[in-house]
Amino acid sequence: MEGRGVVLVSPVTADDDDE
Repeated sequence: MEGRGVVLVSPVTADDDDE
């Protein structure tokens, strides 16, 4: 898995996970 590719999905998942 490429870390850079995950960065794009990170914001969306992090936002939900952050809450």
